[in-house]
This record gives sequence, structure tokens and C-alpha cells, in this order.
Amino acid sequence: MPALIQIRNVPEDVHRKLTERAASAGKSLNSLMLEIVEREVLRPTMAEVAARIRATPMPPMSSGVAAEIIREGREQRDRELLSRIGNSR
Repeated sequence: MPALIQIRNVPEDVHRKLTERAASAGKSLNSLMLEIVEREVLRPTMAEVAARIRATPMPPMSSGVAAEIIREGREQRDRELLSRIGNSR
């Protein structure tokens, strides 16, 4: 059976903005809040991300190799951005 969560002392302006967002999305305030809570729970915490990074084996790398990887990543990003700009015109 689903549990009930109650939030007290919500500032009026926050409540108003949430109600407006729910209405503009065609949802109830309850549905919107449930989506927000679910999204937050699915997002890993900084501690979880740090633990995952520490657990990932990384080969030793020289600064030249690292710079080349960064350069390649930037070039790929630039190509993707240019292709998107070209497609939108």
C-alpha cells in the first residue's frame, strides 16, 4: 500500500508556483509532487557518484594522453553542435 507524505509550512509563493506548474502541465498538484519526489530519489547523491567514480578502475594516463582525449571530445561536441545548427536552418 502506498505511503502518505505530508509537507508542512510550505511558503505561499512556493505552493502557488507548484500549483501553476501542475495546472500548466494538466496534472494535479499531487501528481506533480510525486514526479518531483520520484525524480529526486532516482538521482544519485554526490556520495554515490563519488563512490562509483572511486570504484571505477582507471588506467594510468599521462597529461598528453588526457589532453588528446579532451581535444577529441571537444571536436566531437563541436561537430554535433554544427550538425544541429545546420539542420535547424
